[in-house]
Amino acid sequence: MAEYATAREFLSAVWKQNMEVKRCMWDVNLLRNRCERITACLESGRGGGGDPHRDQSLAALADKRTELLELEQELEQQERLAEDFLARIVDERKRVILKLRYVEHLKWTEICSKLEEMRIYYSERQIYNLHRQAVQEAEQLFLNSRELSLGA
Repeated sequence: MAEYATAREFLSAVWKQNMEVKRCMWDVNLLRNRCERITACLESGRGGGGDPHRDQSLAALADKRTELLELEQELEQQERLAEDFLARIVDERKRVILKLRYVEHLKWTEICSKLEEMRIYYSERQIYNLHRQAVQEAEQLFLNSRELSLGA
C-alpha cells in the first residue's frame, strides 16, 4: 500500500486489476475458440499437418494463460490487502459499500440490489453519500497508517 498516495488510489488499483483480469480472460477465450476451430479443421482433414496458424494460436494461448495466472495471483494479493484495509472501517455499511464497489467491482445499481438482498434498503443517492463518507474515513485511516509506517 506504500506505493499509493491515497486510499482511493489504492482501492481503484484493485478495481483496475480486476478489469485487467477480465480483459485477459476474454483474450484467453478468444484464443481458445480459435484453437478449437483450427483443431476441428485439422481433425476433419481440411487442413494439412504442421499448420503454422495453429502453432501460433496455441503458443499465443499458452502465453495468455500464463499472463492470466499471473494477473489472478496479483489480484488475489491486492484483494487481500484491500479486505484487510477495509476491515478497519468501523461502520459496516460503509465497509460493505467500499468492498462491493472496489473489490467486487459492482455498479451503483448492483450495489443497491446487493444491499437489498442483505435487507439493507438505501436509495442510490444515499449510497453515494455513504460512499463519499466511507472514502473520507478510508482516506483518514490510510493517512494514519502511512504516518505510523513512516514513523516506525
